[in-house]
Amino acid sequence: MKQETYTTSLGKTITFRGVSPFEIDELRRTIPSPAMPSRKIATAIPDYEEEQPLDKLPEEELTEIERAQLARYRREMAEANRRFNALITDYVLSEAIEFELSDLDAWKSRRQRWGLPIPEDEHELRLTYVRTGILGGAADIEEIVGRVIGSFGLDEQELASVRGTFRRRLRRDAVGQAADSDGEVELQPAVHGDAGGAGVGPDAE
Repeated sequence: MKQETYTTSLGKTITFRGVSPFEIDELRRTIPSPAMPSRKIATAIPDYEEEQPLDKLPEEELTEIERAQLARYRREMAEANRRFNALITDYVLSEAIEFELSDLDAWKSRRQRWGLPIPEDEHELRLTYVRTGILGGAADIEEIVGRVIGSFGLDEQELASVRGTFRRRLRRDAVGQAADSDGEVELQPAVHGDAGGAGVGPDAE
């Protein structure tokens, strides 16, 4: 992506740096996805049955067992989405931005004064500093992640869905809630075009 900057709501300026779309795709594939439950349906071909995903069947035609299977799938997919969104957010904040560390000592002193943890691990220290010393809230994370993922060729509708995903995830995290109870399958960033083919989410092909 082109070198560009962004000023956070705390007045801190960050510079975007390029990350590999292939690595983003690798990250996406580290989160296992549940298999969509299906029903075998007879066809006009003798002794041949077709697998029909349950989410493509009318709700009123599902058996109680199938409804339970579909509900479980949606819960597991929502959890896979949550895990992926957390992973990609941390990745972007760790690998895709650069910033000045001129006030790092003052930030450490302030946290020490208030009894807040200062990570010893360099990676965790950077993430904690970014989240509490550079970013002013969910809007900054949404903008930064959206710009990085958007650079991989998502169209406006897909990018809006990505940003909405992170907005909902951050709102849930802020109030300590788990994944959506209705099992909504949220759009997730995925590599598009020549870099990795079409598809979104951990189970995209």
